[in-house]
Amino acid sequence: ANERKHQMLQKLGGQKVLTEATDRFYDRQINDKRLLKFFHGTDLAILKWHQFNLMSIAFTAVPENFDVRHLILKRHQKLFDEGLDETYFDVVM
Repeated sequence: ANERKHQMLQKLGGQKVLTEATDRFYDRQINDKRLLKFFHGTDLAILKWHQFNLMSIAFTAVPENFDVRHLILKRHQKLFDEGLDETYFDVVM
């Protein structure tokens, strides 16, 4: 199964395409005035690195110890404290 996912990533264009997708995604986000408050004080290079790695995992193999709940609810609590909720979903997507 992992080999099939790796092959899928390669068919999509590999790491180059993931980098381009990450760049385009964040370019769109940081240029939306509704989302600016969530990026204040954020190192965009680090954020892009994390997003690239998350997408790499999604297209290859999710490690057994990957705790999505912890990643979203604990590590990103600051975003929820600043008002991030489901109303921003459509804005981001």
